[in-house]
Amino acid sequence: KALIGTFIAAQVLIVALIIWRLQPGELSLPKTPVEKAYALLRAGDLGAAERQFEMLSQTSGPDSLRGYEGLASVSFHRGDYQTADGLCRKVVDADPETIYARVILGNIAFNQGDLDAALKAYETASQGKHGSPWQKAEAYNRLGRIYMERQKPESAFSSFDEALTLDPQNATVLSNKGTLLATLGKRDDAASLYRKALALSPSDSLTMTLLNQLLAEEKSDADKAQKERIDRLVVELSERFRNQSQESKPAYATDTWTSRPLSVSFLALENRGAISLRAAENDYLVYTIIKSLQNKERISIIERELIDKLLQELNLSSSDLADPTTSIKLGKIVGARFIATGKVTRLGTELQVTLRVIETETTSVMGAFSEIVAQTVDLETAATMLADKISETLVTRFPLHAKIAAVDGDRVILNIGARAGAAVGVRMTVFQNGEPIIIDGRQIGNQKEEIGEIEIISVEEEMSTASAVTKNKDFTKDQRAVEIQPPSEGILETAV
Repeated sequence: KALIGTFIAAQVLIVALIIWRLQPGELSLPKTPVEKAYALLRAGDLGAAERQFEMLSQTSGPDSLRGYEGLASVSFHRGDYQTADGLCRKVVDADPETIYARVILGNIAFNQGDLDAALKAYETASQGKHGSPWQKAEAYNRLGRIYMERQKPESAFSSFDEALTLDPQNATVLSNKGTLLATLGKRDDAASLYRKALALSPSDSLTMTLLNQLLAEEKSDADKAQKERIDRLVVELSERFRNQSQESKPAYATDTWTSRPLSVSFLALENRGAISLRAAENDYLVYTIIKSLQNKERISIIERELIDKLLQELNLSSSDLADPTTSIKLGKIVGARFIATGKVTRLGTELQVTLRVIETETTSVMGAFSEIVAQTVDLETAATMLADKISETLVTRFPLHAKIAAVDGDRVILNIGARAGAAVGVRMTVFQNGEPIIIDGRQIGNQKEEIGEIEIISVEEEMSTASAVTKNKDFTKDQRAVEIQPPSEGILETAV
């Protein structure tokens, strides 16, 4: 037993030093063999944790049951719910007052979407006597998330407060309670809790994103002119939405060649399967995808604040937006060329994000995209990959089109600018219609006569200037230009 204790202590000292190295501060070592084993588990070293719990399970007394509980926790983290369930029930039979075996049983039900069973397990765990405060805090935190999902804010607050009483330094609970406060309009209190959570866990990108979004909303509301503009738009657009029957012909229909902005409106993601342990995780995914797309030159995003307030005014829920007719209608109203809708499915240890990008005028699906990741990984990676797929698909399917508006020797003025996605360095082929193509006495088109190649050298909001790279004939007004795209390595599009 002495050798076992020494071995565990050495293992945990190494883990604690690594954690301290990543997050400098006061170095606090776990005090008991059980806590030392859980420290290894929290550090992500499932193999080492399993070995320590296995040794504990072979001892006598309470530590033996705690060892079996720990082995159940390792199995749960690996997604082996059958083994975890069996071990937990073995512990519960031997010790009805145990806390964590019941928490793990609740976690299994939680991840499988059975919230009734999870609720019952967590409530029983909260009355247990054998275990650590942080284990009971975990039960209360998950109870809070279930009550949030069931629109019971008072019960959620009570659960989060119990969790923080037991584990005041739990950044996840602080963030969850902050999100609950934000949904109830208590922004200052929410921001305070987000900051406390970030002080404990500075690398938590979800909490950082939620705090930044909250501050941006406060800034927007404080800007009187901006607030009045949004409010006017919401009233106007909601009226148009309610009265919309048949769309009038769009103004750009007279010019079907010139590129229009690749504007995208993102709607809330529908939740499928289990709920998330972190509140507002779906919103975080949308915010992160939008942030990544905003760095793409060709893509523009319809402001999220306008969408959210319009949805609130129209009393449209995520289930309403799951209807393609409703979501496309909304996209047209806000002036989006494309809408992005989708769902997040959590089952077991995996999370799948599925998005569809639909062109509002044609209702055609431009792309369907999916990413599957482990729920334990950073979701920012999945969001960034989805944004890259969306951008590549839209840019490839819709190369820049322009017309020559004026000519000055080897320089031309094009009728597209930054708003349509024009950028310095873009090369385009200039052409004009040649001889007609006739078949069976009917003209089906014209041959394309290439005039030359141009490169954009300066860009304004609505126009750009390009110079000749090659020229077969003189450039003239109204000749057309199309972007020369580099060879594609394959559009990252996944059918779902």
